[in-house]
Amino acid sequence: EKYIFQLLLMALMVCLVACNRDDDSLGDGDKKAILLDGVSVSEKIYSLTDEYYLSFFAYIEFTTGVKRAPANHVVISTPDSDYPIYAVFDGKILKVVTPADKIVLSPNNYKLFSYCSNLISLDLSCFDTSHITDMSSMFSGCAALKSLNLSSFDTSHVTNMSSMFYGCNNLTSLDLSSFDTSHVTDMSNMFYGCDYLASIDLSNFSTSLVTNMGGMFDRCVRLKEADLSGLDATNVQNFGSMFSNCRSLETLNMSGFKTRSATNMNGMFYQCLSLTALDLSGFDTSNVTSMSEMFNYCKSL
Repeated sequence: EKYIFQLLLMALMVCLVACNRDDDSLGDGDKKAILLDGVSVSEKIYSLTDEYYLSFFAYIEFTTGVKRAPANHVVISTPDSDYPIYAVFDGKILKVVTPADKIVLSPNNYKLFSYCSNLISLDLSCFDTSHITDMSSMFSGCAALKSLNLSSFDTSHVTNMSSMFYGCNNLTSLDLSSFDTSHVTDMSNMFYGCDYLASIDLSNFSTSLVTNMGGMFDRCVRLKEADLSGLDATNVQNFGSMFSNCRSLETLNMSGFKTRSATNMNGMFYQCLSLTALDLSGFDTSNVTSMSEMFNYCKSL
């Protein structure tokens, strides 16, 4: 069953995703087209084809404002959706169309684009994300993704961002300045394996509810600097492997960190080979039970 689920998710393996709009729109902004959750969408898409390797499909194209349903489609909208959302294969293109102006994402979008290993760019401007609570692993395994515009994302209700960009190892930059993280509790492995990220700005992040930052930047091997001085870490319990294998990290500002809730700091700075200084004056380790290999191979400290 687990293997079949992975195959289903591979249906979303793409080289380019586009959001288009038909000129003949219904134009009723009060009615919505609501997408099924990520797992259900995959099951529906799988029913469209007998192909064993679903990764052969190279494109996904989103189009809004389309009145007529395409032939040989499946419906991937929820039963309470005002407008249907159709999915159909056209050669190597998976076409997703709806009469509505926007595609509203359901609260649970766990692994929605996970393991889209041929995905180069994403246009998600036709998505309404205001109802999402779970974005965990949403883009995990998008190994070819070089750019990602999330400026239209409403994350005000999201509680889980764990592994959100896990293994996006070709991303060179990531603008998360529009993110509202005030309700997020889990950021573990959020940027794990983002090999080409040299810097990241999280100055707008609100992390007062976060309890898990384990592996958050693990294996960001080209990350050179990170200013986390503005993050609130007072409720974080797990810091394990947070910066593990950040071999190029030269500057790390954690001056504002208060770690009174921390229990795990295992491997926190493991193999941070390039770090020459580290101010941990705000650290409270009174509740920490594991610090093994916390500074292992920090050869420049």
